[in-house]
Amino acid sequence: MKKTVLIIGANGEIGVALQEHLARDYRIISSDINENIHHFPDYHRIDAANRDEVVSLFQKEKIDAVVNLAGLPEMEDIPGDEMVEQMINCYFKIPYTLLAAMEKFGVTKFVLASSNHVTGFYEKNGYSSLDREIRSDDYPISISVYGTLKLAAENLCRNFYINCGINTICLRIGSYRRSEEIMTERWTRTILYTKDMVSYFRGAIETDIGFGIYYAVSENPDKPWYTEDAKRDLKI
Repeated sequence: MKKTVLIIGANGEIGVALQEHLARDYRIISSDINENIHHFPDYHRIDAANRDEVVSLFQKEKIDAVVNLAGLPEMEDIPGDEMVEQMINCYFKIPYTLLAAMEKFGVTKFVLASSNHVTGFYEKNGYSSLDREIRSDDYPISISVYGTLKLAAENLCRNFYINCGINTICLRIGSYRRSEEIMTERWTRTILYTKDMVSYFRGAIETDIGFGIYYAVSENPDKPWYTEDAKRDLKI
């Protein structure tokens, strides 16, 4: 029997691509705060930061794994007060609400779409400012509120793994577009191509590792992030 995977933030670039490429191997339940603009066959429109709406979905569906892709449009490194509230809601409250529901209903696999911006201090225009590739165990220094909140979400995932046994893989994603268009010169080093992106998420869903943080980027020349651990642990 196929595993059932709930994708939160399904209308985004990665969500659409995962629906297209994983539907043969998994039963995909798609969810987003917006309308079902891509006509996904099994879709729930909910606010994933709302506990009651999330619990209601978990009551209706037998879920094996949750993939959290919830996100907002790009914003300034230090945004205004209103935007910060939206960011906290999206990048911290949503993961918390999902993890709490997972603990309640016995769902034990979570995949968090994190970001390379967690360690943004070490990367300049797609190059590592260290004398080597940036690793997931380097001390995380963010230079944006976005990166700081993604780091907080990673730590939240670790809390739920330690205290509740929810196995979690955090993927610090490089630069992604379904069109695979190179948007800037930086993207020649930071792009994550769709084939590789799908492999990362499939590996994250299937691995038996209890908790891990990995950079998700294609094998581009001069890429700034280390990926050998992901190749080993996620079978990329």
